[in-house]
Amino acid sequence: MEKLNNGFLRPIEDRIQVLPGKVNENFFAWLSKHGVPRGKDTIVEWSGTAHHSLEFDYAGCENKISDALRSSPFVTSPRVTVFCSMSNPLMSLTSRDFADHLHAFWAASGYMELLAISDDGTYIIEMTEHPLLLHSNFRIL
Repeated sequence: MEKLNNGFLRPIEDRIQVLPGKVNENFFAWLSKHGVPRGKDTIVEWSGTAHHSLEFDYAGCENKISDALRSSPFVTSPRVTVFCSMSNPLMSLTSRDFADHLHAFWAASGYMELLAISDDGTYIIEMTEHPLLLHSNFRIL
């Protein structure tokens, strides 16, 4: 089984399941299977879909977003699949662990691109670097 090798995620690595295979081979097919349209500048094509966006470029925003995620419908999903850059494997973990450790996942992505999707495809959250935006298909804040 593939091991997780990212210092930012070390405190919770025992609760993260590393999914087999390479990101580029499996993840985009998995998104397509769940009806998630592929974006050009983002992983998800958000234009034309009902979604919410917010800037997160201020001090303390990660804690505010984590707090809001904990009280959102996102945490009703038992597990989420996380894409945290091409250099990290796909991961599966509880939605609560993702919400609780959002900043660690953002750091593990190299502050570039982060996507979490509930295993049934109902809830999607994406954080992007340019600009620093959080997109979701549900209201967070």
